[in-house]
Amino acid sequence: MIRFMTPADLPAIYTILCTYIQHSAANLAWSNPQYTQFEADQQAIASAYPYLVAEYEGQVIGFGYAHAFLGKESYQFDAELTIYFVKGDHHGLAKALYEHLEAICKAMGIVRLISCTTASNDHSLAYQKSYGFRQFGLLFKAGYKNGQWYDVAWMEKQINSFDHPQRLSLEDIRAEFEQRMESGENPLKYSNETE
Repeated sequence: MIRFMTPADLPAIYTILCTYIQHSAANLAWSNPQYTQFEADQQAIASAYPYLVAEYEGQVIGFGYAHAFLGKESYQFDAELTIYFVKGDHHGLAKALYEHLEAICKAMGIVRLISCTTASNDHSLAYQKSYGFRQFGLLFKAGYKNGQWYDVAWMEKQINSFDHPQRLSLEDIRAEFEQRMESGENPLKYSNETE
């Protein structure tokens, strides 16, 4: 199932994130964050943007969230995406997690989704392209980790019109999303969308 993150999910999310930090270049951090700071940061993100988990047989196997891009009010119609899953079978939940994040961001009035991906991560880049993302920039030797330089690719996808943008808060649309999930209706179809 796909659902909103709760504080009880944070230890599992932390474990997934730290695995990528310690054993890959998919995350260019050098060391694991302090848990208390991590916890505060994640809850702050979840208060303003969709923060979802993928749960399979009672275990959190992935998570994803949107977050502010560059921090200034002028950029409120852009949102950066972050998604991580445990290694192995995702049981079809990676697709569902992404689709739910996009739908919520669209309902919030976000116009463009952005991702920043290590350019050598061919699997992630191909996955993003399959959902309509396109590369708009490549920053050479942007990150240095474990004695190696890494290029970073910037990807984007437009999900709403640039004309007459209207931004809603997460709380404006969250209740409808949760109600649809509980009733078994299609959570990707919101009342402010047309057929």
